[in-house]
Amino acid sequence: MANEENLIPFDERSESEARENGKKGGIASGKARRKKANLKKALETILSLEVPDEKLAARLSTFGIDPTMEQGLAYSLVVRAIAKGDPKAFETIRSTLGQTTTLQDRQEQKARTEKLKAEKEKALVELERVRQSPEESARESVQAFVSATKPDTIDIAELFAEEESDGERDEEESARV
Repeated sequence: MANEENLIPFDERSESEARENGKKGGIASGKARRKKANLKKALETILSLEVPDEKLAARLSTFGIDPTMEQGLAYSLVVRAIAKGDPKAFETIRSTLGQTTTLQDRQEQKARTEKLKAEKEKALVELERVRQSPEESARESVQAFVSATKPDTIDIAELFAEEESDGERDEEESARV
């Protein structure tokens, strides 16, 4: 076991020692990368083999799935998640499909939900106010409701103007026919 008295800080080592240690680290890193790549190749090869279990191979074929180890593993994982309600299997499936949610996703969803609730409440209050004041014209009531439900207020006069211009165009087209 290393004794702290025997340790030499990096800033006190010579340039040649630092270079030698860097070379050793590079060699070890290359070995580790090759080992990891070999493991990945071995797993890919094994997963591409056919399923040794005849029953599982027949079941996969019945569903139109290639009876490979990879497909059998996926099928077994899904069955385990559904039949046994295994939460780890479910999480594995979700993460494999890239459907995991982050804290930021949950916070954004919560903020959107709160905003929608506030907009709904504002719209309900405005609707109740409009119901209680029958002297307002229909156009003012619609304008008030639209402004309560939309963060970007739409000028209702523009909407009615578009309807009127559409009606004028229809009359012009009828006259041409």
